[in-house]
Amino acid sequence: MSTTIPTADNVLHFAVYGTLRDDCDALSCQEWTTKFVKDMSSTPRTARVRNMKMVYTQSLTENWPYALPSDDINDVVVVRLVEFRHNWAEKLIEADGVEQYDPNAPDSSPLGYKRRVVEAFVVDQDGKETGEIVFAVMYFISQLAAETIYHHIESGDWVKRDIAYHNVTEAVGNE
Repeated sequence: MSTTIPTADNVLHFAVYGTLRDDCDALSCQEWTTKFVKDMSSTPRTARVRNMKMVYTQSLTENWPYALPSDDINDVVVVRLVEFRHNWAEKLIEADGVEQYDPNAPDSSPLGYKRRVVEAFVVDQDGKETGEIVFAVMYFISQLAAETIYHHIESGDWVKRDIAYHNVTEAVGNE
């Protein structure tokens, strides 16, 4: 049995992991966060996206999270599923703008972002998968910039990075 993955135009969820999370922290929230999560259709849920690695850049002035595709099913990115039933098309355009992604020229993002529909595995409050899978739009980078040092967050959870993974020093390079 094969599952047909829907297109970005006909899903109603985003799988967000960084500055678009509804539960972002003081280091993650940006001026666009509040506007983006406004008018959600339901309470966001936590999920995992497999075959993605959570990496970040860190400097004195910036902390940016990125999802990076991986061949390892054990690599996961913890996401929040935010749903927009009544204004999906508007929110897709808004998110494309935040990520500087042009669906008409998908390889032209100055930030290097790609967009695809992923399977997000919903988790309960204890972090255990419930068996529910939600299709959601996710933005990710396809390769790392050579001149930038990236650190891997093994838990995959950007919001919990400073609590449990403050000593992570593994630099992730281009593979």
